[in-house]
Amino acid sequence: MHPLVSIIIPVYNGALTVARSIKSVARQTYQNIELFVINDGSTDDSECRIQNSELRTINYLKQENQGVVVARNNAFNHAKGKYIVFLDCGDELEKNYVSECVNVLENEHNIHWVYSVTLQISDKDGDFNRFWSFHEFDIYDNFSRAVQLVTSMMRRELFEDLGGFDPDFQHGYEDWAFWVKACRLGYKGKLLKKVLFFYFKESQSRSNNLHQNMQYEYESKKLIISKNQECYNVIDTHLDKLLKDNLRIPLQCVNMKFRPLE
Repeated sequence: MHPLVSIIIPVYNGALTVARSIKSVARQTYQNIELFVINDGSTDDSECRIQNSELRTINYLKQENQGVVVARNNAFNHAKGKYIVFLDCGDELEKNYVSECVNVLENEHNIHWVYSVTLQISDKDGDFNRFWSFHEFDIYDNFSRAVQLVTSMMRRELFEDLGGFDPDFQHGYEDWAFWVKACRLGYKGKLLKKVLFFYFKESQSRSNNLHQNMQYEYESKKLIISKNQECYNVIDTHLDKLLKDNLRIPLQCVNMKFRPLE
């Protein structure tokens, strides 16, 4: 018996890239998949591109523009899969992504999500093609930096227990905050040492815009800390300066004595 996997793609003005993501789902070697594409109030030709896709088994959802966090959470409410994958518009899954991840979760019951080595690909004006998300799972690494992308396969009960993605993260890092909370509650991830995911970092993407706006980036890190206070040291003036000057949360801010409940 092959368990059902739900894949969720949120789309906002993704007419030029959504087909790439849908095609990567269509070519999966694993067959028991339901795909949800949720249109987050797009003003371009996204709806037409989705509905004219070569994949005919799309569950198409629409909402007024409320942002990617709400879109993911709303689409999850329709999903029935034992395992969940959030795939952002424009990104791609390697053809064995689902089968490889399901194999881990079916056989290692102490693992709650699986992530793979990622090939990060720039847009046409970029110069940062590189491998990413290739570190073994470590809770303190997760507390310090956004080491994993949102596109990991997770058990349904993990998403339910955490209450989905936190809409307070309006500028980004909601995925980082999700993994921090998961680690704090004792959930565990596992790295698959294979390139199974292709992340297309566009120059105008939400994550890129966050990194370029140091105030938003700083505020998002402070929000992670405030929502997971037992995982971090008290932030004094010195540590606050380090927090402002680094993309990651410096290890000096992390409570290395914190131990999640087993």
